[in-house]
Amino acid sequence: MIVFDTHIWIWWIHKAKELTKRQVYTIMQNEERTIGISAISCWEIAKLVAGQRLHLPFPLPEWFAVALRYPGIRLLPLNPPSFLENFIKTRLTKSSWPPPEFTSVL
Repeated sequence: MIVFDTHIWIWWIHKAKELTKRQVYTIMQNEERTIGISAISCWEIAKLVAGQRLHLPFPLPEWFAVALRYPGIRLLPLNPPSFLENFIKTRLTKSSWPPPEFTSVL
């Protein structure tokens, strides 16, 4: 299994030129296996669209319906304890914790 980062998933769905030939080949080889999409990628895309930093060719619910039906795509559940532990260690500083999106969860 390979797991797409959010931007790779967007680029793959939109056949963006940012993907290298090697990346396209690797993805195509895994379509018959599994291409993992983290549930957090759905949240990231929704935030980008809401903030007008990403413009999709059709409404978000339709985009997700199409994007999640691509060959090999499997939505991976978010494991909150593991996710939060890794997120804290690798991406956040003390001054940015908790982000507003997590305050209702904590």
